[in-house]
Order: sequence, then C-alpha cells, then structure tokens
Amino acid sequence: MWLLNRVDPDFSMKTFNDRKKFQKIVVLAQELDIPLGYGFGWYKHGPYSSSLADDGFTIDQVPRDSWSEFINLADMKEFESRADSLEKLIERAVSEIQGLDETQILELLASLVFLARHAYPRLQKKEDAIEALKAYKSFTPTQMELAWEILKDARLV
Repeated sequence: MWLLNRVDPDFSMKTFNDRKKFQKIVVLAQELDIPLGYGFGWYKHGPYSSSLADDGFTIDQVPRDSWSEFINLADMKEFESRADSLEKLIERAVSEIQGLDETQILELLASLVFLARHAYPRLQKKEDAIEALKAYKSFTPTQMELAWEILKDARLV
C-alpha cells in the first residue's frame, strides 16, 4: 500500500485499465527489487498474476485513510530509493514514449522486462524481445525501441 500511495495515488480496481496498471506497476517494482512476493505468467496483456488481482480487489475495499494502519513505514525505508527509481522510470517513459497512455506504456515496459528476464528462452537481445512482442501487441517499433532503452538505462534488461 505504501508503494501505491507513492506511484499510483489514484489507485482503483474499477476499470480494466486500472487493474492492468496495477499489475504492471507491481511487475516493475519487483524487477527493481522491491520484494512484494508475486509470481507472474504471460497473459493476453503481458505479465499477469491472479493472486495480485485478488489482493488488488481486497486493497480497493479498504478506505484510503485507513491504509496507514496496514503499513509499517520503518520496514519500508530500505526500499525508498527503489520506489524513487520506479517513479523516475515511469515519469521518463511517459514523457518520452509518444502515442500511448500511461497504462499502455506500463504494459509495454512490463512486457519487455518479462520477455527479457522470465520467458523461456530468455529474450535478452533487444531485437529478439521486440520481435516476440510484435506477435502479441501492436506497439510501434519506435515505441518498443524507446522502451527498451529506458529499461536498459534502469538496468532492467
């Protein structure tokens, strides 16, 4: 919940895009070594975790002003710099990748990271990951190239 307060202050599970955004934020957070404990598989819109979806619906039922009761901020201090990195990654991607909304950008980033780090075989070369993603998604080559470079600069691919 502390991460959502920072990265997605308008968190909701009401719409499909809300739920997709939540999934992709958690994928990226975990790849930045924020240990949230979710396992992901490949699904229609990139990496997906059914247990995360269940938890998201539960979190969405908790009133925002009660979230602090569930968070021990002292335990989160060591992850502050990683959360900063996540915020910067998202801000940079949103400012540089044109023609997509924030949720689509998060889907693109999370999908490329998943393909590079968790697909079998791992697609660690930019060309291989982009070629594989073309089979599932209609991102432009420019959008995928830019996303890869942003992820590379963040040391995620």
